[in-house]
Order: sequence, then C-alpha cells, then structure tokens
Amino acid sequence: MIVSCPLLSLPEIDRAGEYPLLNSGFDFTYNQQSYSIHFYEYDGIIRLGNEEYTFQSGDVTLEAPEVTYAYLSDQPGRHWCIHFFWKGLGDTFSVNCYHKLGTDSLRILEQIKLISRLFNTSSGSVDKLEASFRLQALLLSLARLSRPKDHSRSSSNFHWAELTKLIDDNLKNYITTAWLAKKLNITSPTLAKKFKKQFGCTVAQYVLKKRIDTAKSLLTTSNMTINEVGSLVGIEDPQYFNKQFRKIVGQSPSLYRDKNKSYLVEPDRDIAVLGGSWISENKTGEN
Repeated sequence: MIVSCPLLSLPEIDRAGEYPLLNSGFDFTYNQQSYSIHFYEYDGIIRLGNEEYTFQSGDVTLEAPEVTYAYLSDQPGRHWCIHFFWKGLGDTFSVNCYHKLGTDSLRILEQIKLISRLFNTSSGSVDKLEASFRLQALLLSLARLSRPKDHSRSSSNFHWAELTKLIDDNLKNYITTAWLAKKLNITSPTLAKKFKKQFGCTVAQYVLKKRIDTAKSLLTTSNMTINEVGSLVGIEDPQYFNKQFRKIVGQSPSLYRDKNKSYLVEPDRDIAVLGGSWISENKTGEN
C-alpha cells in the first residue's frame, strides 16, 4: 500500500510520543482523520485496510487518513507514534506504508524522538514549527527508502550518498579507509584522495564527527547512560569517548546533556486508544 503526501505544505502535528498498545486484537480498530506514523518496540501484525503486514521491533508503518487499521500482538508493548494532519494542493510524493528499516532503524527513531520532544515542549511555537519541518524531512527520507534500488550501477563506481550511508549504518563498528574502499570496490589511496577533496577532511575525522553528532542526539533524546551512548556510536572506552566529545563539542557529555535535554511529556494513556472502537457490539472498551 502506498500513501500519498502533499509536497508543498507542512504537516500539522496533533500528538506525538511513546504510547502503550492497549488493545492487541483485530476486533479493536482505529479509523482516524489524521495521518499517523508508528515506530514499534514489539512484534506483531497490523491489518491496514485489506492488507496485513507482519512487523518486528524497529519497523515503521505509515497510515493514511480514513484507512482502518488494527493490531494483533502476543506480547504488546509500546510504540512511538506521531499523528498529524496534512492539507495541500498540487504535487505529492509517495511513501510505502510499511518499512523494515534494518540499519536505518536507529536513525529514524532518533528523529521521531526529537520531533516528539520538540512538539511537547512548553517553550513556544518555534519548537513546534521545527517539529513540523523535521516531520516533513522524515517522511521525505522514508519516501527515498521507498524507491526501488538501482542495481544497474557499475561496481567500479560509487555515489557519495552511498559512502556516507555506509558510514552512518556502521558507526558502532570499526571503520577504516581500507574497509570502506573494499566495500566500494576502490583502492584505499584513491578513496582517501577523493574523500579529502570532497569533504575537506580525512575519513577518520569525518567518522569521529559523525559519531559525536549521533552521540549528541542520543544524549538529548534518550535516557541511555553516557557509557551506553559511547558504545553505541563506536567508542566503547568511556575515558576516550569523554576526551573526544570534549574535543569536538567543547564540554563533557554529562554537561552537554544537562544543558540541552528536554524531557518528553508523559502522554495520557487515553490517547493510546483515541479514534479506536470495538467491532463486536458485545464488547466494551475505551474510545
């Protein structure tokens, strides 16, 4: 199933946050006027219109307005979701309704958490506007992932987007110029020369900055410990992570977190079933 999204307007977020799945049987259905995007932290099946998709923790679905959907899960947990309205005329772009994200999972989750934090802030309309722009960018990113992959490219060539994605997907691993060159079917000296010309820095310098940028996002959008954050971005030694973070950011990871973290508003559990109802008349449930 494909979802069409307006190209030349901003989405208007209605609610965002992490919610429990309170009704995990297909006899409880949702039929809402808004779009919704869900990032799952449990396994299950979603019945979306006349189609079914089996999802796992880390997958994403996108629901269009007025499309009925329901869940089935043996062990329902929590999911991150953003409900939004999107009105616009003219051109649209297409997004698949189901995404098995794989290595893109962490990147997408970071964005959803940040959008939720910005939307739920009490500091004013500027943050909510930023949340809308980031949501639009997130959906455009999912649209890119929806495109069929082009396998016609010669193995001796590569695109810079492919190289940077390779780095993004492997930040927690040991990345070297030689490893990247082998993956891209190019010699190490050639890659090093091209990379320096393209980015103005070495591969090692670029990778370190990406690791620290990702760490900054995790520090302000998650409750992971500083050691966990360092390990997740590929710097497992806490002292070395602290040293490199200070080198790039100018302050310690703990101080950066204290200065920049805004905690999400705890959502009302009733919102988790807003827009839902039981199919069977002899059952009662929250609406």
